[in-house]
Amino acid sequence: MTFSGELHNPVLPLDVGTHTLHVTMPTVTDDLFDLPVVSTLLSLIRFRTASRTVMSARRSDKESTEKVELALSGMDRYMAYECLLQVWTDAFIFRLSRYLIQFGAALTIGTTVITAALVIAAA
Repeated sequence: MTFSGELHNPVLPLDVGTHTLHVTMPTVTDDLFDLPVVSTLLSLIRFRTASRTVMSARRSDKESTEKVELALSGMDRYMAYECLLQVWTDAFIFRLSRYLIQFGAALTIGTTVITAALVIAAA
């Protein structure tokens, strides 16, 4: 039995007042390298205040629930926004730390090779 199809990450729509952000949710570790972490994080940071204003203004507004596909109330949507912001901030820190670890390993290996070459040349 074979299955044909593709897996897609869930896309969450977030209403920020002027438009709707569509943020992809990372599900596995490989997504932290495949998805655009920096651009997603910057757009979430940029529209954070606008989202807070919209969600606090529409606390009990039922038509805003119909406007966006995410069926949550106003403040629940804002908490989902903050949660996604934290997920993408952690993804950015994870990716940055991986690059720093690789850079540190390259420095260590490079220094070891240069020192070994100098010891061999001096002998």
